[in-house]
Amino acid sequence: MACSAVFSMQRVAVLSLDVLRAVLALAARVSLVMVVVGFMAAGPARAQCAGDCDGNGRVTINELIGSVRIALGNAALQSCGSVDLNGNGRVAVNELIAAVSNALNGCGFAGIYTATVALDDGESAEIEVRAASNQQISAALSITGDASSAAAQLAQAGSGTLTGQFDPVNGSFLVSGSIPGPGGDIQIRFGGTLGGSFTLEINGRSYGGSFNAAPTATPEPTPQGTVHVIVVGQSGVPFDPEVLVIDPGDTVEWMWVAGPHSVRSSAVVSGQPSCSPDGLFDSGPRSSGVFRHTFDTPGMYGFHCGVVGHCDAFESGYIEVRGPATATPSRTLTPSPTFAIPTSTATPDTVGGVSTRMLGFFSGTATFGTFSQPARFQIMVDSFGPLVNDLSQFPSVSPNPVRMSVVSPTELSYSDAGPPIVSFTLSLNASSHVVGRYEVTDPLMPRLPADFDLVREE
Repeated sequence: MACSAVFSMQRVAVLSLDVLRAVLALAARVSLVMVVVGFMAAGPARAQCAGDCDGNGRVTINELIGSVRIALGNAALQSCGSVDLNGNGRVAVNELIAAVSNALNGCGFAGIYTATVALDDGESAEIEVRAASNQQISAALSITGDASSAAAQLAQAGSGTLTGQFDPVNGSFLVSGSIPGPGGDIQIRFGGTLGGSFTLEINGRSYGGSFNAAPTATPEPTPQGTVHVIVVGQSGVPFDPEVLVIDPGDTVEWMWVAGPHSVRSSAVVSGQPSCSPDGLFDSGPRSSGVFRHTFDTPGMYGFHCGVVGHCDAFESGYIEVRGPATATPSRTLTPSPTFAIPTSTATPDTVGGVSTRMLGFFSGTATFGTFSQPARFQIMVDSFGPLVNDLSQFPSVSPNPVRMSVVSPTELSYSDAGPPIVSFTLSLNASSHVVGRYEVTDPLMPRLPADFDLVREE
């Protein structure tokens, strides 16, 4: 995960006010001498991410505060076992510093990995793996050679790409599939550990190797066109909406509320989405999170759930990108509203009881006591009511996305009696800012509340 220099300096300055002060105070208290070396050394991925209490691949401000409380003896280790890297039952200063590093730089797996593998008869495979911060992985294989083996057939085919997911905790991954070759489909299986070793299988023949070096962290591009959201996993509505009509350059975000489900691309055949994947994209099975794909070329694009049996139960849909479409749909599907922010004066002032001024994408800050961090939310309404998705680099809200209740057209709320007890409110103030508070009451790991001040993105 890459941050700008300015943002990193701001985060360091913010953390130094409270978290780092507590780290140094702890060092003095137990008379420890700190030698901070080797935290960012290249090599195989760590077995766990220090400070990532909930295992979601990110370290938040509240998790840092909780880790410090464990080190000071004010909270139980069970509330955040990941900060105890050596498993000795205690939290030392170097483990706290590792947690701070992970909060600033991420847990270390997003980036680009490369490798070269020697095959048969003088052939070699060039491998490039792109691991995104949303746990998506894309492996591109390019093979050179002139022999008659399966690897050489793939060389004649040019190259192939497989997609899937990686484990944000330990960096493990496995992708498999087939790539068309001149002599028929070539079966590929590729798995291992990001930053470590891997095994590449081509038509059952195995080759071992290791990635060349630590990856180059790359930020994910911000979508330039309109972002359309499809909710995945609602009871009785696997994809909502199941049909979208968009423009070239627009991005579709599939947002999970339950699972396991996946989103896998397919052709539109005789006006219906096929259940056979075409390799354009594949989210892999999941129960939470967001998967996105940008559509640049006009045409018809099918998608379906790749979990066994789900597509046969009509868990599918299609996306039409305006332009000279390659097929005309005959399947009768009624598009659900996407709830884009209205611009016409004839549009109603509310959708699902929520003011349209509260719907869309909002950016601003989340403040925790004396320090703050950037925040970005999406607020929408579907057939089940308001839904809020915390799209921040360090999300503050859990569950995420969260189903809200309508208090008034300009006020939403969520509560959970716990344990822990959770309350979350958002409202529209007189300055057209969306403001609110997310608060967790947890005796095992006290946390600072998050106060939000957000402005709608234009």
